[in-house]
Amino acid sequence: MQYITRERFEKIVKGKDKIDLEELVMVIENEFGYSVKLEEKNGGDFSEIQKRKMTDLIFSNEGVLKQLSESSKESDDDYIDDEEEFMRLIKEAAGNGSEI
Repeated sequence: MQYITRERFEKIVKGKDKIDLEELVMVIENEFGYSVKLEEKNGGDFSEIQKRKMTDLIFSNEGVLKQLSESSKESDDDYIDDEEEFMRLIKEAAGNGSEI
Protein backbone atom coordinates (compact mmCIF):
# COMPACT_ATOMS: atom_id res chain seq x y z
CA MET A 1 0.00 0.00 0.00
CA GLN A 2 1.30 3.41 -0.91
CA TYR A 3 1.19 6.19 1.64
CA ILE A 4 2.42 9.68 2.38
CA THR A 5 3.58 10.76 5.81
CA ARG A 6 1.76 13.48 7.68
CA GLU A 7 5.03 15.47 7.73
CA ARG A 8 5.38 15.26 3.92
CA PHE A 9 1.71 16.16 3.46
CA GLU A 10 2.08 19.18 5.77
CA LYS A 11 5.06 20.37 3.71
CA ILE A 12 3.03 20.10 0.53
CA VAL A 13 -0.04 21.94 1.83
CA LYS A 14 2.05 24.34 3.91
CA GLY A 15 -0.06 24.20 7.08
CA LYS A 16 -3.28 25.42 5.49
CA ASP A 17 -6.46 25.14 7.54
CA LYS A 18 -8.46 24.23 4.44
CA ILE A 19 -7.31 22.17 1.49
CA ASP A 20 -9.10 22.37 -1.85
CA LEU A 21 -10.17 19.18 -3.55
CA GLU A 22 -7.96 20.16 -6.50
CA GLU A 23 -4.97 20.32 -4.15
CA LEU A 24 -5.71 16.82 -2.86
CA VAL A 25 -5.91 15.53 -6.41
CA MET A 26 -2.62 17.25 -7.24
CA VAL A 27 -0.96 15.60 -4.21
CA ILE A 28 -2.19 12.16 -5.31
CA GLU A 29 -1.04 12.70 -8.88
CA ASN A 30 2.37 14.16 -7.96
CA GLU A 31 3.23 11.94 -5.02
CA PHE A 32 1.91 8.61 -6.27
CA GLY A 33 2.09 9.02 -10.04
CA TYR A 34 -1.61 8.43 -10.68
CA SER A 35 -3.84 10.31 -13.05
CA VAL A 36 -7.00 11.23 -11.15
CA LYS A 37 -10.36 12.26 -12.60
CA LEU A 38 -13.19 13.00 -10.23
CA GLU A 39 -16.85 13.12 -11.05
CA GLU A 40 -19.86 13.51 -8.82
CA LYS A 41 -21.47 10.25 -7.71
CA ASN A 42 -24.90 11.14 -8.99
CA GLY A 43 -23.82 13.58 -11.67
CA GLY A 44 -25.30 13.32 -15.12
CA ASP A 45 -22.29 14.68 -16.93
CA PHE A 46 -20.47 12.52 -19.41
CA SER A 47 -16.69 12.28 -19.52
CA GLU A 48 -14.88 13.61 -22.57
CA ILE A 49 -14.17 10.03 -23.68
CA GLN A 50 -17.86 9.13 -23.37
CA LYS A 51 -18.83 12.25 -25.35
CA ARG A 52 -16.37 11.38 -28.13
CA LYS A 53 -17.62 7.79 -28.31
CA MET A 54 -21.27 8.90 -28.48
CA THR A 55 -20.45 11.47 -31.16
CA ASP A 56 -18.61 8.86 -33.21
CA LEU A 57 -21.50 6.40 -32.86
CA ILE A 58 -24.13 8.99 -33.77
CA PHE A 59 -22.35 10.35 -36.81
CA SER A 60 -21.36 6.93 -38.13
CA ASN A 61 -25.02 5.81 -38.08
CA GLU A 62 -26.47 5.84 -41.60
CA GLY A 63 -30.00 6.56 -40.34
CA VAL A 64 -28.87 9.62 -38.42
CA LEU A 65 -26.88 10.91 -41.39
CA LYS A 66 -29.91 10.41 -43.65
CA GLN A 67 -32.19 12.32 -41.25
CA LEU A 68 -29.70 15.18 -41.00
CA SER A 69 -29.42 15.36 -44.77
CA GLU A 70 -33.20 15.33 -45.22
CA SER A 71 -33.79 17.95 -42.56
CA SER A 72 -31.26 20.31 -44.12
CA LYS A 73 -33.22 20.07 -47.40
CA GLU A 74 -36.57 20.83 -45.74
CA SER A 75 -38.12 24.20 -46.37
CA ASP A 76 -38.62 26.68 -43.56
CA ASP A 77 -42.22 26.85 -44.79
CA ASP A 78 -42.85 23.59 -42.91
CA TYR A 79 -42.67 25.40 -39.58
CA ILE A 80 -45.35 27.46 -37.81
CA ASP A 81 -44.18 31.03 -37.33
CA ASP A 82 -46.79 32.51 -35.02
CA GLU A 83 -49.59 31.72 -32.59
CA GLU A 84 -52.34 32.79 -34.99
CA GLU A 85 -51.19 30.33 -37.63
CA PHE A 86 -50.89 27.64 -34.95
CA MET A 87 -54.50 28.20 -33.79
CA ARG A 88 -55.73 28.06 -37.41
CA LEU A 89 -53.96 24.73 -37.86
CA ILE A 90 -55.46 23.36 -34.61
CA LYS A 91 -58.97 24.36 -35.72
CA GLU A 92 -58.36 22.79 -39.12
CA ALA A 93 -57.22 19.57 -37.46
CA ALA A 94 -60.34 19.57 -35.28
CA GLY A 95 -62.26 19.49 -38.55
CA ASN A 96 -65.26 21.54 -37.57
CA GLY A 97 -63.71 24.95 -37.06
CA SER A 98 -65.11 25.19 -33.54
CA GLU A 99 -63.49 27.27 -30.84
CA ILE A 100 -60.82 25.66 -28.74
